[in-house]
Amino acid sequence: MEELKSAVYRLMVTMLISLVMCAIQYVATYYSEHGTLPSWSTLSLSATSEDYTTYESEIAANVVKPETIVERLRDIGGLSRVKEDIRANVLVPLQHPDIFFGAVESLHPPRGILLHGPPGTGKTMLARAIAAEAKCPFIALSLSALENKWYGETSKLLGATFSLARKMQPCILFFDEIDGMIRTRGDQDQSAVYGLKTEFLSHMDGIQTTQHDAFIVIACTNCVGSLDPAIKRRLPQQYKIDFPNNNERTAILRLHLKKSGLSPVIIEEFASSLNPNVTGSDIRELVKAAWASQRKKLMMSTQFLSKIKSGRMSAKSIESITGKLKLHNLMQAAQEKKLMES
Repeated sequence: MEELKSAVYRLMVTMLISLVMCAIQYVATYYSEHGTLPSWSTLSLSATSEDYTTYESEIAANVVKPETIVERLRDIGGLSRVKEDIRANVLVPLQHPDIFFGAVESLHPPRGILLHGPPGTGKTMLARAIAAEAKCPFIALSLSALENKWYGETSKLLGATFSLARKMQPCILFFDEIDGMIRTRGDQDQSAVYGLKTEFLSHMDGIQTTQHDAFIVIACTNCVGSLDPAIKRRLPQQYKIDFPNNNERTAILRLHLKKSGLSPVIIEEFASSLNPNVTGSDIRELVKAAWASQRKKLMMSTQFLSKIKSGRMSAKSIESITGKLKLHNLMQAAQEKKLMES
């Protein structure tokens, strides 16, 4: 009997040492590839991937790891009230799920968030920034990721979406252009479409009743009026991401022009000359177009192209040669895109 105990003990010690060595090797490999230690969400994702069902594995292809997301809330100009509210009611709970998704119901954050407003105002960027700062996986889905030509398969994929979120929690479940999935139900809906809407609503009810599920559903839409009223009730925290006002346009321009050399006064004056329906996306593309216009002659130079081909030109050197952005290039780009007030 003593010999058996000794053999079992030696076996357990050997297995424990092997596990520790594997963990050390994984961390060392991850650090050499990424230059940072793996987060707990990364370890959790890799540890549970073998437990996924076939449908969950299909949905897992849409998972974005937080360390690969470059957007941050500070990179989004304007929306100060929305960002403050999100920091308090979304980021902190996701960073401390053991406290805010526990037994004290009054601490539970909103389980459903709806971002609505005109296209190009930063709704998707805001959702990605939330996942990055919360350091949790971001499951990004659209209707195309859930559609399947075989009857009943779409409902199974939708069910797998929520079961995967439970396995990966804490995480964010993001539905882009949700109006394409959950429009107002009507008598003319096909049975499969009606069934998908009902299935989605039942899963949303499920996360409302399971208090310990540490994931939040964020949905985006440009057409909030076409959403089914039932889904609006299940996404109680709603933020309108509207066209930026003059101060917000100035803040967005300063973010995109921080390396331009233009003074804050010039940027503010230029922002006030833009149309009131200009979005953050418009401003980003406007600045890109202005830089492209300034580099146009350089890009057509035979000498410059030969230097690129020979490897004697880097991105930093091109930036240095381009110099400071000229205001007339910015204004010309804005006029070509019809973004300035007439």
